[in-house]
Amino acid sequence: MHMHSVVLRVRMAILAAAGLLCVAVAPTAAASQDCEGLGGGDRIGNAVVVLAQPVAAGGYTAADGVRLTGMPSFCRIFAVASSHPDSHILIELWMPQADKWNGKFLGIGNGGNAGKIGSSSLAGGLKRGYAAASTDMGSSPAAVPGVEFNFGNGRPEAIKDFGYRATHEMTVLSKDIIARYYGKAADRSYFVGCSTGGNQSLSEAQKFPADYDGIIAGAPAHNRTHMHVHYSALRELGLQPGASVPMPLMVAWQHAIVKACAGRDGGAPSDKFLTNPLQCTVSPRLLSCSRAKDKSACLSDVQIGTLEKIYGGMRNPRTGEVYYHPDVRGAEESIFAAYNPPIFPSSGYDITRWILPRDRPISSFDFDHDLKALDDRYATELNAMDPDLSAFAGRGGKLIIYHGWADGIISPLGSLDYYRQITGGSLPREQFARLFMVPGMGHCASGPGATDFGQLLDIRPEGVVRDDILEALEHWVEKGTAPDRLMAGKTQQQYSIPPFAMAGPVPEARPVCAFPALPRYDGKGDSLKASSFRCVRANYPDFPRPAPAYLR
Repeated sequence: MHMHSVVLRVRMAILAAAGLLCVAVAPTAAASQDCEGLGGGDRIGNAVVVLAQPVAAGGYTAADGVRLTGMPSFCRIFAVASSHPDSHILIELWMPQADKWNGKFLGIGNGGNAGKIGSSSLAGGLKRGYAAASTDMGSSPAAVPGVEFNFGNGRPEAIKDFGYRATHEMTVLSKDIIARYYGKAADRSYFVGCSTGGNQSLSEAQKFPADYDGIIAGAPAHNRTHMHVHYSALRELGLQPGASVPMPLMVAWQHAIVKACAGRDGGAPSDKFLTNPLQCTVSPRLLSCSRAKDKSACLSDVQIGTLEKIYGGMRNPRTGEVYYHPDVRGAEESIFAAYNPPIFPSSGYDITRWILPRDRPISSFDFDHDLKALDDRYATELNAMDPDLSAFAGRGGKLIIYHGWADGIISPLGSLDYYRQITGGSLPREQFARLFMVPGMGHCASGPGATDFGQLLDIRPEGVVRDDILEALEHWVEKGTAPDRLMAGKTQQQYSIPPFAMAGPVPEARPVCAFPALPRYDGKGDSLKASSFRCVRANYPDFPRPAPAYLR
């Protein structure tokens, strides 16, 4: 595989992840307004509606260049919001015709560094009958190749918009316009996002608990300052003499992990992934050159030490404290990309420049004092780590978090740890929040397992066996039926980097279980069939947890 192709696949996986949250109450209009009458430069709150455009049913080429087919007719709203004189937030709201509207509003998260509005998830929401909205998060020109997170250099207000303000502005404006267009407010409001979108989800639940009735947070990048510093540390680690593990060796190591642990962690022996990586403790010394006959296909002591550092958690060099949740075994495909400079060379994902003086290179970042300075300046604005969801829960809000066990972009242990800390005042956690850890799923979607449960908002094809996570959330909010499991179906894309693929069929369907349960193989049935698995309470061995100072 050409290196350029690998780079492109990895960047697409990161950037496309998700795509795919004082409260203002939308007014209830006495009568509906036509679409074109909503635009033309009208100011609504902090926003100006620059375009209100009726779009005919059929094919539609969206602003991001994606050609969408089978579209219903809709009213397209394009607005610019400014939460501060220096902010510039782009918002799109797509509203179906009144007779096709399900009476609900759907906020949709962005991905990566945002900077533009993705159309595919908007189309998915629209086809389901929602009035659907998304925002560029105020981070333009982040979508320009090479700019990425450099959008925040010298732009503190853009960082605030990206962190939390843009999503709230989108929500307030959308509710107002929906009420004007349909002559009534939305009956329910939901938000769905993954990765950066998952951070938007948790930010909404924590900071603006009245914005949404139900929220889905996939693989949330909610410990963002430490996540990005983790990327920086991995890159620096990969630059150390002899530390880099080339792709063939990383592939061999991941395959050795699966061979050693699959079927011993609750899954089936034929699985090409781990069901519970915390129960897999195989050491990289398994491939040590001191044991190997083929010295060209083994790990040196330096490479072994590198992998042990990754699984043990990156640490403050002075205090020894872990500052970000460790990566897990079975996620090497993504880990490889993150710490190999030839694959992940860009400083575009490095936010240390936001606090470093211009005369200091990013390689000079101090993972002690500079990390504290980064947190002191931006943790409150970027991170969504507050486990107290009592305000959200108290008004009946419901939260579903999901995370793939094979995610090497954002550690799944961060979601597991956060969920364990969630509180809801007098309400038990399970009464308003559920966590689904997905075996064999990478970042937001894909992977060698059964990983499709409607999280990308596509319409379930005829005859496909799978549940739909948004429908599950709706049933919980509207009917009081909490989801204990989701049936996940087979996905088409299995790997972002094809050499990591293992030969053999993937599961046709498998249950994804609400924490603390995981799917357990019955030991005799067809391992490709969901009927051979049931949800059973699982054991989660301890893992290195970040110090309290790094959970803010």
